[in-house]
Amino acid sequence: MTLEGLLFGVIGLLALLTRFFDLGSQAQHHDESLHSYFSWLYYTGQGYIHDPLMHGPFLFHVAALSYWLFGDSDATSRYAAALFGAATVVLPWFLRRELGRWGAIIASVMLLVSPSFLYFGRFHRHDVYSAFLTFLLFIAIVRFIGRPRPAWAFVGAAAWGFLFTNKEDFFIVTAIFGAGLAVAVLWTVARRVLWLGLALVVALGLVVKLLPTLPPIPWEAPTNEAIRAYAVALLTHPVVLAGLLLLIGFFILATTVLSRIAGDEGWVDGLFGGAPEGTLVAGLHALLRDRRTLWTAAAIAAGVYTVLYTSFFSNIPGILSGSFGAIGYWLAQHGVQRAYQPWFYYLLLLPQYDPLAALLGGAGILLTGWRLLAHRLGWGGEGPFPFVRGFIAWWAIGSVAIYSWAGEKMPWMDIHMVLPLTLMAAALLGSALEGIADCGLRIADSRTADTLPQSDTGSSAPPSVVPQSAIRNPQLAWAVGGLILAAVAGWFLGAARLSAGGLAAGENWWLLLAPLGLIVALATVYALVTSWRRSGRVVLLALAAALLLFHVHAGWALAFQHGDVPKDMLVYVQTSPDVTRLMGELDEFSALLTGGKDLPILYDSDTSWPFQWYLRDYPNKQFMGDALAEPPADDIAVVLVGPDTLSKNPDLAATLSNYAPQRYAMRWHFPEDETYRPFALAPELPPGWSAYRTADQPHGPLDVARSIWSSLAATARPGEQAQLFRLLTYRDLKGAPLGSYDFTVYVRKDLLPQFNEIRYR
Repeated sequence: MTLEGLLFGVIGLLALLTRFFDLGSQAQHHDESLHSYFSWLYYTGQGYIHDPLMHGPFLFHVAALSYWLFGDSDATSRYAAALFGAATVVLPWFLRRELGRWGAIIASVMLLVSPSFLYFGRFHRHDVYSAFLTFLLFIAIVRFIGRPRPAWAFVGAAAWGFLFTNKEDFFIVTAIFGAGLAVAVLWTVARRVLWLGLALVVALGLVVKLLPTLPPIPWEAPTNEAIRAYAVALLTHPVVLAGLLLLIGFFILATTVLSRIAGDEGWVDGLFGGAPEGTLVAGLHALLRDRRTLWTAAAIAAGVYTVLYTSFFSNIPGILSGSFGAIGYWLAQHGVQRAYQPWFYYLLLLPQYDPLAALLGGAGILLTGWRLLAHRLGWGGEGPFPFVRGFIAWWAIGSVAIYSWAGEKMPWMDIHMVLPLTLMAAALLGSALEGIADCGLRIADSRTADTLPQSDTGSSAPPSVVPQSAIRNPQLAWAVGGLILAAVAGWFLGAARLSAGGLAAGENWWLLLAPLGLIVALATVYALVTSWRRSGRVVLLALAAALLLFHVHAGWALAFQHGDVPKDMLVYVQTSPDVTRLMGELDEFSALLTGGKDLPILYDSDTSWPFQWYLRDYPNKQFMGDALAEPPADDIAVVLVGPDTLSKNPDLAATLSNYAPQRYAMRWHFPEDETYRPFALAPELPPGWSAYRTADQPHGPLDVARSIWSSLAATARPGEQAQLFRLLTYRDLKGAPLGSYDFTVYVRKDLLPQFNEIRYR
């Protein structure tokens, strides 16, 4: 047992504890209730049929398995998500060489305390599975390139297949990873083809811009006839025909160029043979030469897809709905733009909840890009593991760009951007930690290093070995770092006290310059004693430790204190605790009257979710739709009605005159208009959904830039800084009320005294 193994073991144990602790107390989110209910139907033998609306079948299969093993409840519906969330935390173990040994540990710590990964790692949605599978696919690619072993090809194929069966962001991941690998290979073996590809992209963009728009996708309950008509219209559309012609032309030119480069040796050996071991081209050459491994990996991916989309061969049409149906439905949703989130949504969300990943990850991307460019210009080296770091940078940039462009933006997609940014930040912090001391700690012995894969430069030297010349009073470095951390704590306590009195306290805001001045003084003195590089590393690590503490603070409050109260932008909208409280009362009421769960309950379309899930064990529940023409049957004890049903049926209150009403909050949501929407103009949205308020308001590119500058400049005022501090630290919403979607519970008047004994006990 090494210190390294012990640290990963402790991190893994903490991941399990934080992901599984108190899983059942939070009310089921609207989407969670859908997933839980249809998984429960599958578990109880009522079958499962893939529907693109609820993404892929993987979630429903693992949730049904959880019910089979542990029973059905709010908590058990989240067991699989919690398990995969915990497993994601320890996956950096497989990147100890590429991130550095300390970098891998830091990556695991950052994932452990990431508010985004903690909150959505306990959430019954698809994204935690996609994050795990995407990370595993990335690891398989990197490890296979370092040392081409069939096992990693099989792991990558399985991860890719399961990712396909989980959610449609499979297409985004495949596009980002595939394009990145293709660019890296072509840059090495055939740059002319790369320029041809760039010309193709430009030409396709012009075709889409100049020719008529594509026909709309019939995504709302399409009939077979509608699907056939759409297919014909699509295949005969000028954009598709022009695109096919361009692709054919590109294919002819590219194959001609590649054939000339390959010569008489054939494409596999002529293009990819002779590359140094540990490089991407050498890994691709090994895979293409090993046909048995290649075909086995393809069979694994196809087998996973087929088994899950057909629900173990009980739903054969799922093969088509899982591919064409899924991509068609979600491409259509791009134009629908559900939630109407602005283009800057994730740019505000990321630094709020994962500032360490956002800030240092962004800095790492710039540093990696500069190193690669400087090396091409002959100004220096590429840095450690240039392909891996470059791939992570490509992954992060592609994720932020595509998810920000996509029409539907939801907070749970945040983790797909946090993951690569976290890996990049951890690599920087690991290098800084190794650079200030002989972390003499020696987290692993030399024998362990021999089991790791080769780097993409062919080097096998452990990256955590620090030159003796760099060891200069490590105790002094830790002391300076501790003082800087104490100064940050002082700044925080001062900001908390000054901002607690309201905006008037901003006149003393200048006092916060004192701890900042102390940090600058400490860094300067330490730099004069040692070096500026070493001082910068100490400051970086101390500030990173402070931000990690902020992650713990924000994540704990989000996941355990008020996760079902949407005071956080990351929560967005959430089922109210009123729902679970009411269900507890109804369970007790039903037991009192019937001795079980046989209470007759009537509910409408507005309340069907989440109550379809919560009333799953009530055999006498009845669905009324969105109207009630006549009074309920005499045996109906309780009626659940939403606001839309009441507005559509003005006589409903009279129809239910024999029932006593009581309003409850069913869903409430974060006050978007009072917080982040006014940050900038979002011309892609209708007026009123951002700082773009009216149709006649100027909203060109310069106007968008001016709106951003105006919001950023406002933060120079002490009052705005105090307000921002309160929002980020204490989720102080300036008195903005939470938006609420209420429903009404009608209890038969003759039963009201008994129900009130339970309700008001």
